[in-house]
Amino acid sequence: MDRRLTLLAAIGSLVAVLLLGALIAQDTTPDPPIAPPPVASSVAPSAPAPRATRVQLPRPADVQLPEPPREPPAPAELTPDDRRRMNYAMNDVLIEAREACILPWIDGLEEPLKAEFVLDAVLYDGHLYDVGIRSLDLEMPTSVRDCIADKAWYGDWPSWDLQGELRLQRSVAYRNAAMVR
Repeated sequence: MDRRLTLLAAIGSLVAVLLLGALIAQDTTPDPPIAPPPVASSVAPSAPAPRATRVQLPRPADVQLPEPPREPPAPAELTPDDRRRMNYAMNDVLIEAREACILPWIDGLEEPLKAEFVLDAVLYDGHLYDVGIRSLDLEMPTSVRDCIADKAWYGDWPSWDLQGELRLQRSVAYRNAAMVR
């Protein structure tokens, strides 16, 4: 009799588990599909920010350019000392441009501001070939660009007979006419 009771209890437990599983399965309904996010209204077009374009700094008439490469040039292979000299030359140009051109212009603006500028230079075969600037926050007046161009083109750039292309870039940021490092 004990065996029968144990067997009946086991069968009863099994039936209860199966019924409970069936009830749970019936009770679960699929989640409703997730609605796509609402479509944002169109944004009114606006003028591109000054950062949208790089402005080539004009070359003075008395500065001679090297011959442009006929094919895309390979990167110049510099020694660490030569690369350091070129980086120092780029820093010197940026310091002169900042002191003589950028800070006087920013100091003359009325409201507190944040401004960032990116100066870049391209050298072919060891000679300065192109200089450009981007103002990331403000529209830069032509007189300031011309001042920076003079500092860049007449800067003390090392030159040598070295084949290839070298690209240099530096940025400087200001907040309320104070340089941010």
